[in-house]
Amino acid sequence: MPKQLLDGRRAFTLTELLVVIGIVVVIAAIALPAINSVREAGRRTGCMAHQVRLASAISVHDERCNHLPGWRNPLRRTDSGAVDEVVWAVMILPFLERQDLFTALAAGQHRSSRSGGVVNVSQFICPSIGAQATAWNLLHYAANSGTGSGHNSLKGEQPNRNDGVLVDNLHPPKGGVASLEDIREGDGISVTLLLADSGKGGKSNWYAGFEKRGYFKWNAAFGIAGDPPSNSKVVNAGNKAFPASKHPGGVNVVFADTSNRFLTDGIAPHVYSHLVTSNSCWCPVRKKYFTNTKRANGWLMHKAPQPYELDPKDY
Repeated sequence: MPKQLLDGRRAFTLTELLVVIGIVVVIAAIALPAINSVREAGRRTGCMAHQVRLASAISVHDERCNHLPGWRNPLRRTDSGAVDEVVWAVMILPFLERQDLFTALAAGQHRSSRSGGVVNVSQFICPSIGAQATAWNLLHYAANSGTGSGHNSLKGEQPNRNDGVLVDNLHPPKGGVASLEDIREGDGISVTLLLADSGKGGKSNWYAGFEKRGYFKWNAAFGIAGDPPSNSKVVNAGNKAFPASKHPGGVNVVFADTSNRFLTDGIAPHVYSHLVTSNSCWCPVRKKYFTNTKRANGWLMHKAPQPYELDPKDY
């Protein structure tokens, strides 16, 4: 005769155990996406905090130096006297409480794994991407250069301060280097983009603006390039000149007044171009926009009601 349990209870059958396991698996399958969503929301919030901190440092640079850093800038080396070309991120290091790193970079250190070792700055790294092992200093954010970089500008057109925010400070455009006051007098700092997510990871060196072959690392700048896309997709479109991220549905951006927003990847090209340009003027007589380049004007006019008044609901 089978031995009875001392407390009078019977054991689970195999069928009952399998049912319980199945229920646990179903609950886990339902809960896991929600948990991942909460984690990504936290990472996106951390990413936004990094951008706001960088924007604040750019504002301090503008206040202290009477102009904004450029998308590329001259940096005179203290060890050799040579002039390096560096991206905007280097110029704001002193305002991120990293004067020590700025001084070391000027002395020729920490530019890569071959010159004193890689130094990653936490505010330069998007939490959704993380700090991968690489021979270069990571930068996951880009600054608004409008059509102002050699990569974006049209042949024969010299960009000026009315296009984008961070101009070429190595070879200043007509009108000179830009300041936040210029943007206030134009479209306004609350509707002009300053920073955005850049790319979905990979190598991006925040020290040197140029690789050995002389090609600019476009992860450091975004803006308007080429003609408006035929499918009207700009954000997360796979083009290095446009913002992109690992955040589902769009990118984090910060405006020139340091306010932040999540820009959806459904934004129309003409709305995007209004946020990129810093002084887009409508001429009621000629019924067209005037900035400093034909390319920017083409984007402003692309499939848009004219004149178009920027509406926050559109982005």
